[in-house]
Amino acid sequence: MNKLLWFSLFFFSFLLIACQLDTETEGNYGANGLDYDTETYKWGYMNQEGEAVIEGRFDDCQDFKEGLAAVRIKDQWGYIDKEGTIKIDLQYKAAWSFKNGLARVSTWDNKMGIIDKNGAWVLPANWTEIKDFSEGVGIYKDTTTYGYIDKTGTIITSTIYQSAWAFKNGLAKVKKNGKYGFIDLKGQSVITPKYDQLGEFKEGIVRAKLEGKVGFLKKDKTWQIPASFKKCSDFQNKLAAATVDGLYGLIDSKGEWIVSPKYEQILPIKEKRWAAYKDGKFALMQEDGTLLTPFKYDQLNYFADKMAVYSIGFYYGFLDREGKELTDAKYGLAWDSKEGMARAINQSGYRFLNSEGKEVISSIYGDARDFSEGLARVQLYY
Repeated sequence: MNKLLWFSLFFFSFLLIACQLDTETEGNYGANGLDYDTETYKWGYMNQEGEAVIEGRFDDCQDFKEGLAAVRIKDQWGYIDKEGTIKIDLQYKAAWSFKNGLARVSTWDNKMGIIDKNGAWVLPANWTEIKDFSEGVGIYKDTTTYGYIDKTGTIITSTIYQSAWAFKNGLAKVKKNGKYGFIDLKGQSVITPKYDQLGEFKEGIVRAKLEGKVGFLKKDKTWQIPASFKKCSDFQNKLAAATVDGLYGLIDSKGEWIVSPKYEQILPIKEKRWAAYKDGKFALMQEDGTLLTPFKYDQLNYFADKMAVYSIGFYYGFLDREGKELTDAKYGLAWDSKEGMARAINQSGYRFLNSEGKEVISSIYGDARDFSEGLARVQLYY
């Protein structure tokens, strides 16, 4: 492969990473409603054996969620099943993935509504903007502010919030007058919006910043750990990273130091592992502070399927939770594993690796996305 083609693949993949930072759970739209392209090379889907199971005939498409995927031909979006059969006609200006049996769509008069898997309106398209329903409640927008509604369209709260988040375990984070709090499913305030920052409830407590200091609140609004730290991470397996005097360590749920503050940064990366940072490099660390690798990595990603992406210089590889490098740093880019398959790219194109770091699908000449419900989107350049 010549240098120009390799550079083009590398640059295109870099752009893909930027897009993927805004995940579907954060509101990554199925379409943006702007200047649709008719692609020369069409999108289809392959299985985990690398076999094409839905032919490339779409100008754009999204991951399968709950058995359906949003697809576009020219400027019309609709939904297909895993056989490639159109289940909901291509008719919308924009379409989003299904969640809990419902999906958001946008009509050609720039209104949004909610449909079910038969394409029937659950909530007619009368809204300027609406987000996915969670625990039976959705978020709607009126110009610049947000409120909550139920599936019948009944208003739970008016649009009184600057920002609003989905419900999890009966609570939703909201921002009002520049401060953060939580409400319940009835729209009643559970934690008054008075905090400078709030995280998510993890292990029964939530990270909260008040008057420049960070601590952890319980649901009854009392402090589990008083606000005394400059910065903290959310809890991961009963531990959190915290900083005093510019250095990070690990604290337990009582606020006591398990790993003394001695690092420039500590990041939670799942699988009971942490990324410790010192002198410009990361090392993999256990919960008790034992370092499993030297400080040699420029990047350490979250663990997924018991493997994590690392980078050294401009190249990426994969390591396991014991710090063993499953691959050399030889890929131009690499992504977190999904459904036991991790995507990476080198001079020969895209490939997928299993949880042991072995390439099981290789040399995809074109574009490929992560697996979802057993299928991955692919766009082949031939």
